[in-house]
Amino acid sequence: MPQLFISYSRDDGRAVYPDADWLGGLGYAVHIDRHISPGEQWREAIANAIADSDLLIFYASPSSIESKFCSQELQFALSRDIPVITVMLAETPFPPWMELALGNHQILQRFDVPQRAYRSLLESGIANQLDQIPPAAPPLTSPRGRWRGMWIGAGAVTALVFVLWRSFLPEPLAIAVAPFETDGSLRAAEMAGGVTAELSQGLTNLDLMPVKSRLPDRRPAAGAFVGGSNDASHVIIGHVQLLDPGYRIRTSLIATEDDQEIWAQTFVYVEDDPKEVQHQHVQNLLVALPDVLVGTIPALDRAAPSARAAAQQIYGEGARMLAQPGELQHVDTIRQLFEQALDNQPGFGLALLGLCDAHARTYQESRELDDLLHAETRCLQALAVGSEPLKAHLALGRVFLARGEAQLARFHFQRASAVAPGLAEPLIGLADVADQNGDLEMARAYYEQALALPGTSWEAHLAYGNHLLYQGEFRAAAEQYEVVADLYPAAAIAYVNLGAAWYSLGEFERASQAWRKSVELEPNPMSWGNLGAAQTYARNFSAAANAYREAAALAPSDHRWLGHLGEILAYDPTGDAEEAQRILQQALDLALEELAFTREEQGPVQARISTYEALLGRDADAMARARRVRAEHEDDMTVAYSVLQTYTLLNRATLAARERERLLGLGYPALLLERDPWLN
Repeated sequence: MPQLFISYSRDDGRAVYPDADWLGGLGYAVHIDRHISPGEQWREAIANAIADSDLLIFYASPSSIESKFCSQELQFALSRDIPVITVMLAETPFPPWMELALGNHQILQRFDVPQRAYRSLLESGIANQLDQIPPAAPPLTSPRGRWRGMWIGAGAVTALVFVLWRSFLPEPLAIAVAPFETDGSLRAAEMAGGVTAELSQGLTNLDLMPVKSRLPDRRPAAGAFVGGSNDASHVIIGHVQLLDPGYRIRTSLIATEDDQEIWAQTFVYVEDDPKEVQHQHVQNLLVALPDVLVGTIPALDRAAPSARAAAQQIYGEGARMLAQPGELQHVDTIRQLFEQALDNQPGFGLALLGLCDAHARTYQESRELDDLLHAETRCLQALAVGSEPLKAHLALGRVFLARGEAQLARFHFQRASAVAPGLAEPLIGLADVADQNGDLEMARAYYEQALALPGTSWEAHLAYGNHLLYQGEFRAAAEQYEVVADLYPAAAIAYVNLGAAWYSLGEFERASQAWRKSVELEPNPMSWGNLGAAQTYARNFSAAANAYREAAALAPSDHRWLGHLGEILAYDPTGDAEEAQRILQQALDLALEELAFTREEQGPVQARISTYEALLGRDADAMARARRVRAEHEDDMTVAYSVLQTYTLLNRATLAARERERLLGLGYPALLLERDPWLN
């Protein structure tokens, strides 16, 4: 199986990830760095992946041109004589070295080529570079194959697939886009015209159904769309309303035979840039429409009864796994099961919702934006085919909340509340939105409404406890977490947060008890690390060291746990000084490795490195690094703590006193600062 390495900037993920999935569907083994977990040795993993690849595809954009990581990947591939295809996402001038290096390699201008033609050219280019026949198209029964099959290959192969695919569709089946209506304002009219034109072109590129010419106006009655060159079995209509700021755009799919609205969705955009909103809305529609059309139009949905039964069975297996504690350990398998269900039954709404949920849960651990984007895509598709609207709105609310888009999150939570007015979860979502907007009074009101409902779930108490914890009401938060533990004793998160509440109150033995229970329920590095922190503050250094050893064993590539273990061995009079130096050096090496391959959250890593250097006796390096990171990250509490620790180790009393005051000013609990064994 030919192996392809994708070199790209994370800023271009929306454009690159669909290509990666498409190439994987063609039979290539595609390596893209979203598959590398944070715990791996990144530099070694990437180098090995490139060395094992038959071809590197470099996605060129202003962002990737500036990326030192992309440059390193490209230079490494060229040094190994690995063929390179460059895909230009935007008109971007190359730096001289790159222009010289890529002069003899194929360059494809994606921004200037229609989607179908671009993919055909890319596939042919890959086949030519690898000196092979392009891989066979996926079966026409797969969700990708139904509309992507005719993009694959070139010449006679493309023509044959095109003819075979079209032979499945009844001749009258076609779709048209009617000019979107407006609220009468000039800006809304401009938006409506732009959406109509871009959507028509996008549908043509998708090639799901034949696209007829745009219709002159909205249909006044059934049958008005049928006849002449505008004959269409389905039509998309819409209405644009101007907001302050942003737009509300309702879009519907109509079956012209009986004038029935078979799908409708309202999208709210808070952006004020009309071109950006226009493009974003059309992209949202083009994401949802394939599953809308396959899921709602019988002529496109040709899954056999046996395939539907298989889809239900496969989905059931994935759903059972997703419901189990610790499901994130198996999330890749769960996603594969839901994808297999969609292969058997395209437009299967429950499988779409399952994928949405799986990607959203993965984001909780990965914090990778592409997981949120995948979750949003699948949620919109599930909503589009009308499957479980309550679950879909709740999931979309959580996705938009995680992305910081409070207005969109509120819209979906409100829709969920309208569907199920007696349910606590939409109210909790609205409370979270109010929390994010800083409206604490409104947030408290929503939480109280949720808790007043009969039969309120343990999740509502957990959410309210989290709200109280973040507001510094630690004892009240602990009471809520105790309720959660009573209602659902297997909820490890209740004990994790209960430990945090007791820890913040300075009751370290009670915190240790709670965190020990969380470790019993779901052993993971963070839970062991929490337990180590509580034991450290309780001055039980031996137990703390054991806890950090357990954390390091579960995450050997995470510098934090080795660093804490090294600190304890260095501070504890009974510790092994030689072992402490060895472990601290390992932690330093891992932190420097992470620093080389991550762009985000470098401040906390730099600050921890300064502490490691101070513990290793490299005073000058530690001081220089601490001063630098202090100046660059003045408002970061994590940075401030590590810098204070470094100044204390270096006996810089004046600087340490200033840093202590800054840390308190940033909201660090005074009680913890007073009882910190390393700082007192």
